[in-house]
Amino acid sequence: MMKSIHLKQTLYTVLFLLLGLVLFHASPAQAAEDAEIETGYYVLVPENAPKKVLAIAGASRKAGAKTNIRIPKGRNYQTFLITNLGGRYTIRNKWSGLYLSVRGRKSKSSNTIRQAAQNSSSRQKWYISKDGDNCVIRSCYGSKALTVRNNKKKNKTPVYGNKYTGASGQRWTLIPYGEYIAANFADQAAESSRAWDDSIDYPIITNMIGAVESGGMVYGQRDYGCYENPYANSPIEHTITVGWAQFYGAEAQTLLSNICKTLTSAEYKAIDPKGLIKKALKKNWEAVHWAPTSAEKQIIIRLITTNTGKLLQDRQFQESTTGMVNTCVSRYTNSAAAVHMYCQIRHLGGLGAVNRIFGRCGGNYSLDNIMKALAADQSDTSSSNQVGDAKFNNRHNTFASFIRKYVL
Repeated sequence: MMKSIHLKQTLYTVLFLLLGLVLFHASPAQAAEDAEIETGYYVLVPENAPKKVLAIAGASRKAGAKTNIRIPKGRNYQTFLITNLGGRYTIRNKWSGLYLSVRGRKSKSSNTIRQAAQNSSSRQKWYISKDGDNCVIRSCYGSKALTVRNNKKKNKTPVYGNKYTGASGQRWTLIPYGEYIAANFADQAAESSRAWDDSIDYPIITNMIGAVESGGMVYGQRDYGCYENPYANSPIEHTITVGWAQFYGAEAQTLLSNICKTLTSAEYKAIDPKGLIKKALKKNWEAVHWAPTSAEKQIIIRLITTNTGKLLQDRQFQESTTGMVNTCVSRYTNSAAAVHMYCQIRHLGGLGAVNRIFGRCGGNYSLDNIMKALAADQSDTSSSNQVGDAKFNNRHNTFASFIRKYVL
């Protein structure tokens, strides 16, 4: 009799587990098929409220700001950079540069979704899955789905993280930013391809070039005392590179010459009492492959970090960039985004390299097309040091992200 009872209990247990597995696989949370979203800027439209979009509440740039749905304005606080990390994603607001993040414990029935500075936690990583024609966006922390509160359509309705139930307020259409703007904000689309404007764009390009040349990829940061020995950057750079804009060879020599001429005699002697750099300036640094001694290096760094040295670095950068801008406008396009990219490529690779890249564009100088033209360098194995080679991807991608944030 006891064996019979145990056998029945075992059978009931097995049936219970099988039923649980069936229900688990049939539940809405598991019904979605994994999506493959390309990295890029998107506008997120909730299925329950197709005339609204995901936004940062109050258009705030502050960490801790909540999310909601808003009437579309085509603005950056309603635009998000979705980055594919290989099956997981980060979602960063274009306006604030901060990341969507889950607040609260996993055990909570509902989590607030706020923006926060980037970190490596699962609170800022997301799964994106297909459910019909739209997507379900679930946090890697607790698997809560991005949800319009109570499935409402009202403007400024909060967005939370809730267990996925299949509600329409939990499904989102991810529309590439360019497509959305072109379809809904024609005037703004034209504005995003505005012409280069000196008063607007010189401060921006100074901050962007400074970041990728010497500022650690941080917008607005630059190192006036930057110094590179011969061959540090490239096997064909036979002499030094100096300054925040990385002036090489003849440009470095021009900068040091102007600093020496501008400083008073007393100021110069206080830094270089033996006149070592003035003597070195009589040589052609590129032709003789000039490599400074340790003492000369320290003198150069002191010269370029004087107030005069910093001022002349900024002036030389703007003068050289003005020539690049004028060439791009006369030969290719006056689109601000394209001109910025032209200058960045030319700063890195020179005139021949930028002509090669822009020549591939076939008259289409959109940012995406320029990036594709750069990537084409990687299929050319005749050189391992071309401007579009993979080793420069981080630089180009960072610069393009700056353009999308500060120019477009």
